[in-house]
Amino acid sequence: MGAPLIPKDEVLNRLTRVFRESGYAASLSQLSEATGLQRASLYHYFPGGKAEMAAAVIERSNRILGEEILAPLLEPGDPAKRLRAMMRGLDRYFDSGRESCLLGSLTLGGSRRGFEEHIEAGFAAWIAAVASVLAEAGWPRREARTRAEDAIFAIEGALVVCRGMGDAAPFRRLLRDLPGHLLPASTVAA
Repeated sequence: MGAPLIPKDEVLNRLTRVFRESGYAASLSQLSEATGLQRASLYHYFPGGKAEMAAAVIERSNRILGEEILAPLLEPGDPAKRLRAMMRGLDRYFDSGRESCLLGSLTLGGSRRGFEEHIEAGFAAWIAAVASVLAEAGWPRREARTRAEDAIFAIEGALVVCRGMGDAAPFRRLLRDLPGHLLPASTVAA
């Protein structure tokens, strides 16, 4: 009798860690070891193999992105407070800068092939939500979009640099300071 199956949500947690670390280059051996499941058990959850595993992890990541990071932006209210709420969600999601970005990891080395729609959807929704808040705060739409893109570039870049340095403090500083840099001076509230 094989090992008991673990809840799919826990399998996805473990697969996410591996894909964050190794991108799509993660081997089936790594995925099996991380989950504690034999390959046959992994295929029980994901008959389509590694591609299905990655797609499930990306879909889940986009759902969490929506709930934890985008939802505060989409609520009514003060733009500065909504941006700070997004920053708190990012801090939790990326474990204060200690975790890599899954979507970013899966774009490395040409591995985004086959997942373009999911990855693009995640980034596009995030940029659009930030741009909408910035437009509400008073920036013209084109400037709001540019600032939103620059913010996502800064966040993603900070994750890479902090990971490379082994120091998450700059990521936390970026999250603290970014709302003030994004908003028109007249809307920044303490």
